[in-house]
Amino acid sequence: MDWIRSEGQLMNSMRVRDIMTTKVFTLQQDRKVMIADDIMDWAEVRHVPVVDENERVVGVVSRTDLLRASPCDSGLPEERFDLKRHLSSLVISDIMRTPVCIDPDASVQAAAHLMRAKKLNCLPVVDSRNKILGILTSHDILALLEQVDMQSLRLDTEPAPR
Repeated sequence: MDWIRSEGQLMNSMRVRDIMTTKVFTLQQDRKVMIADDIMDWAEVRHVPVVDENERVVGVVSRTDLLRASPCDSGLPEERFDLKRHLSSLVISDIMRTPVCIDPDASVQAAAHLMRAKKLNCLPVVDSRNKILGILTSHDILALLEQVDMQSLRLDTEPAPR
């Protein structure tokens, strides 16, 4: 479904490699979950790919996964300590999800469709050997849309110019 069209078919002609984030923090599945929490806080990211010893993607951990693994946190200092203690007892493999990955040469439109269809907020970008090259997030796609000249776009629901 082409929901936005432009003269150059922007969303269909742009490639994942053009907008993906290449500086990616990764974790191995035997690391403690608390490390993922610390990385996400420090780097201000919401997703961390999980890789094996050969840098091949084997999973993804998101901020949502951390929240699901956490007991209720009211924000009180003593509860924050309990949260950290609980997270330090878990390893990444306990909470990681199976990754849905994408090729760097896939179109941004195909990536957006995949993310929407599978209700994902990130796609690890991998090469033919499943090695991590980067990550594409909903934030990256929104940043692209922010740069689009809205005057050059028309919605499919609008009649074509005569």
